[in-house]
Amino acid sequence: MSTEVVETDENVEYIAENDTVRYVAAWKHTNHDEVQEGAKPEHKPVYETTPFDEWARTEAFVAAAKAAAEHANAELGVDEVGGGITSTIDGKELAPIVSVQTVLDREGDVVSEASVSFEELVAVTPASVDVTYRLSDQGVQLAAPVYARYTVVQQE
Repeated sequence: MSTEVVETDENVEYIAENDTVRYVAAWKHTNHDEVQEGAKPEHKPVYETTPFDEWARTEAFVAAAKAAAEHANAELGVDEVGGGITSTIDGKELAPIVSVQTVLDREGDVVSEASVSFEELVAVTPASVDVTYRLSDQGVQLAAPVYARYTVVQQE
């Protein structure tokens, strides 16, 4: 399967001079005292930059995970499969994942349970997604391997 993403976030900008991406890393609250007196909060962006290749790879993996999750949900007839990115086991790389989870309470009783098994999730998860990511006149194309994850979370 394949997907294409064209960046539309006005706060994301390609900087050709050094092949980086400028993005909003945080929003700084600028009128705290006025807010205490009932005014609306005002924020100003705090910008950071990162190399284009790193940014594009991460965004491509996010797009791959989203496309794979949409595919899995459609194939399984559910809406509980989520998509995201995570670190690989060695922590050196990112990886797109599709996932479902079961939640247990403190005593170990099921609070909510995935309606699909791990085997069913694996069967409908594409091995990879071909992704094209575009920002301004720059782009990247890659095949992103997709992994399936079934987690059990116990509340504290």
